[in-house]
Amino acid sequence: MGKVICTLLLLAALAPAASAAAADRVLVANVPRAVTQAVRIGPAPATERLRLGFVLAHPHPAAEDALLRGLFDRSSASYHRFVTPAQYAQRFGVSEATQRDTRAWLAGGGLRVEHVTGAGDYVLASGTVAQVQALLKTTIGRYQAGGGTFDANDTAPAVPEALPIYAVLGLDTSRRHRTMADLSARQGAPNVGVQSPEDLRSIYEHPPGVTGQGTSVAILGNGATDSVIADLHAFDAEHGIRPVPVDVVHVPAASPPAPMGSTPP
Repeated sequence: MGKVICTLLLLAALAPAASAAAADRVLVANVPRAVTQAVRIGPAPATERLRLGFVLAHPHPAAEDALLRGLFDRSSASYHRFVTPAQYAQRFGVSEATQRDTRAWLAGGGLRVEHVTGAGDYVLASGTVAQVQALLKTTIGRYQAGGGTFDANDTAPAVPEALPIYAVLGLDTSRRHRTMADLSARQGAPNVGVQSPEDLRSIYEHPPGVTGQGTSVAILGNGATDSVIADLHAFDAEHGIRPVPVDVVHVPAASPPAPMGSTPP
C-alpha cells in the first residue's frame, strides 16, 4: 500500500509539469539550416542582446481570401472596393486581447517590446540570450563558418499554445533581421545603408554571377513615388552604383484594369 501511495504522489507531482509542456507549441521549422553547415564553438554569450520578430497568425484567413478574390472579381460586390490599413486591421487583424497576452508573455520573460504593427500580426522585441533561451525553451550556440561566426538556436523554440505565434525571426544572426522600426532613431531619413547590396544578396540567397544586367522590371503600386525614387537613388549613391533609370507611368483612376500582357497607356 505504501508503494502505491508513493507512486500516486509522484504522478501527482509530475502532472503539472506534463500539462505545462502540453501547453507549448514547438516551432519545428525554426531551426536554421546554417547550423548543419557550421561548427559549434560554444554557447552564445548570455548577456548578448537579440532583436526578434514574432509573427502572429491572422484570425480570419478564409474571410481575407474571400475579400482578395472579390476585389478582382468583376461580378463581386467587393470589386475594387479596397480597404484602408485601419479597416484591414479592424477586420482581419489580431485581436486586442491576443496582442495584450502576447506582450504580457514577452514582458514576463524579460523582453522589451519595441514595435507592433497596426494589424498586431508582427511584434518586434529584444532581450538577452539568457532571457530568450528561457522564454523560448531553446539553446543558442555560437557557430563558425566561412571564416566568420554567428549565433543561432540549436533546437526548435517553443511558444504558448494559446498564442497564435507561428514563427520567430532573428534567432539566427547569420541572416540579417531588419524592419522599418529600426529606423525610428532616424526619422525623416531615407532607408539607405541599412542593408548593403551584399547583405541583400545574402538575405535572398541570390545565385552567384546572376546580376540581372539589362533586365527591365515593372513595379505596380499605389501612392506617391517621388520619395521612393529619391531613396532608390540615395541607395545607389551610398554604394557607388550607377543610378538606375526609372520611368513612372500614371494610370488614370477611372481607367479599367489593363488586360494581362498589355501595355498600360
